[in-house]
Amino acid sequence: MKISISSDKKEKLSKWHETFWSNIQKATALSNAELKVGCLAVALFYFLFLNSNYSWISDLPDALFDPPPLSMAILWSGFPSSMLITILQSLLVISIGSLGISRFPRSSLVLFCLSYFILNSARYSLGKIDHTIMAPLAIICLGMATVRAKNIRSRLIDTLSPIRPEALLALALSFGMFSAGYPKLLNWIDLDLSESGFLRWFYSGYLNNGRTEYLADMVPHFHPWFIEALDYMAVVFELSPLLFLLSGKPLIWRLWLTMACLFHLGNLLLLNINFTGNTLCYLPFLIPASLVTFFYKKQVYLIFSLVTIGITIWSLLYMWNLTPAPNLLIYRVVDSYYVKPLMWCTLSALGCWKCLELWLQQKRVPAPL
Repeated sequence: MKISISSDKKEKLSKWHETFWSNIQKATALSNAELKVGCLAVALFYFLFLNSNYSWISDLPDALFDPPPLSMAILWSGFPSSMLITILQSLLVISIGSLGISRFPRSSLVLFCLSYFILNSARYSLGKIDHTIMAPLAIICLGMATVRAKNIRSRLIDTLSPIRPEALLALALSFGMFSAGYPKLLNWIDLDLSESGFLRWFYSGYLNNGRTEYLADMVPHFHPWFIEALDYMAVVFELSPLLFLLSGKPLIWRLWLTMACLFHLGNLLLLNINFTGNTLCYLPFLIPASLVTFFYKKQVYLIFSLVTIGITIWSLLYMWNLTPAPNLLIYRVVDSYYVKPLMWCTLSALGCWKCLELWLQQKRVPAPL
């Protein structure tokens, strides 16, 4: 049975479709300067906070090798050798460093995808899969955006991302938040003060996983109404990003990202759960224009590019057992206990700064007649 649609309805659907994608791209668009500085910031942040060490994989006995059915690791007979792991880690670091300074973006992007995919196929061959998709997705989207900004033709990138890559990153982030918020909507919104999804998360981590740092000891003393409010606020927040995207306004989208940073800060302080990888998704959108202008200056950008190259070389030397890990530097200056909350506080402050700039810019622009 065929369903006929009138031409008027087709025209309306077409307009809605165009408006949908147009608003998302308007809200998330990054200028070439913002993209270039964002790539540099993401690379430096990755090296200092997220630079993983995969060398432990080769030390595991093959008796523990249990890859998921859809993993490429099912083609292997056991865990990769130490030499192969070191080579793949080196390629991963080189690709991130190259993307950070916006050099050879297409080749670096391919290299990053291959090395990251193989390394994590081995990493998750122990029967457990973790939530690490957002950090590599941010790097991939920024890499694709850099390829387009340099006017490098790539059919694969055009096929994978027919819209602007930064819009694709924002959509992926919105979908991730929705997938986390929807089950909470079904289970946490119950108007029952005797049950709490927030407390279920808290006590399982507090009693079973030793998550007792920061403000965790205060949580049992919270009023039941406040606990119930936290349940509802979490659901509303995690289901809302797509609505902020569809506004088509950069200020509205950055406002949600700033709230996201405060949300993660609260999670860290109360539940001791830290989504460090999400920072790579937020950072490119939250760098204030005044900072972009400063870092985009030729001499300043050159200095930080050389710093990125230096940390890349340092990381390579570490992987071949010649130096200590570069991300240990930050923990020698500031104790790790304070680094994580300071990171989210800094991102929140950048978000407020960015929102203030956009709001002042809107105030200066006269409204259309």
